[in-house]
Amino acid sequence: MTHVLLLQASDGKSASVVCCKQASTSGLTFDQLCQSAAQLPCKSRAEVEAAFQSQLGQFQEPHGYGLLLLLFSLLLTHGIR
Repeated sequence: MTHVLLLQASDGKSASVVCCKQASTSGLTFDQLCQSAAQLPCKSRAEVEAAFQSQLGQFQEPHGYGLLLLLFSLLLTHGIR
């Protein structure tokens, strides 16, 4: 899935990586996650990779919202068609 964001950024278009302002998403409610979500705009493939690397713990966290963060990233990058 991250390849989709990387392809968008490598085509000269912007991509977004969504992360949580909290250190951990585990234990948050969905509403709390949405309130603490932050968008990291990326204009290049390197920026997308760096954003994912810096927030990798949130995406891989057991019992966290990593899948939703990835989904939010994809929706902000590509929109709903």
